[in-house]
Amino acid sequence: RIPNLAIHLQTADERAAFKVNKEDHLVPILATAAKKALTGENNKKDDVKDGWTEHQEPLLLQMLASELDINVSNIADFELNLFDTQAASLGGIHSEFVHASRLDNLATCFLAVQALLDHAIEGKLENDEDISLIAMFDHEEVGSASATGAGSPIMGD
Repeated sequence: RIPNLAIHLQTADERAAFKVNKEDHLVPILATAAKKALTGENNKKDDVKDGWTEHQEPLLLQMLASELDINVSNIADFELNLFDTQAASLGGIHSEFVHASRLDNLATCFLAVQALLDHAIEGKLENDEDISLIAMFDHEEVGSASATGAGSPIMGD
């Protein structure tokens, strides 16, 4: 994990100082040299020079080919999205910190749904002059113009 402050809580200068190139700086760790040391297998890169294959991790290509039941040479391209699946944990000298991904968004979504339910259960809907609703997004940042973000066309003026 790379802990950092949520983007909407940072200044432009702070964001510029921590400029991460996701392709170059966040390469996933797929394996160690342990298998080679234990089995003597050598997963050296193939001599293919097509401008793409030589820049891919051979173990990843082998795993994808195995999962798809095809030869590595049949893989023309792929897009791989990774996300944190670690369970939340407590940390700090007194276990006072909660380490979890997506915590800010999950907490606010939970509280918004709970508040709307409480409002309905308490019978306050009958006297509402407005529509009681909540809006939740995959990409919650106000400036997110992704298809499911808070700045998407669905939330047009």
